[in-house]
Amino acid sequence: MTKAEFKIEMRVEYDTVYSNLVYPLDHGYYYVAELDDDWVRYRLQSWFGANRIANKYAVEIIGNSGHPLLICNHDGKNYLIQKGKD
Repeated sequence: MTKAEFKIEMRVEYDTVYSNLVYPLDHGYYYVAELDDDWVRYRLQSWFGANRIANKYAVEIIGNSGHPLLICNHDGKNYLIQKGKD
């Protein structure tokens, strides 16, 4: 599978979302901004019925603009992340 074909797969266990993108900063992603916890919790409830993202995992959600967003939980703080240029 090439980098272009990589697809984020997510699962929910209890009230926590996990994905196949673990600690994405090791994979060319970088922080864009820290996100409001209430906003993240609302989005997770809307899309997954969950309350949080597992530590050091990233999930993909649809933002207010309709575009996908990657959100990473790092030690209890939620960050918007973006893939850097290869």
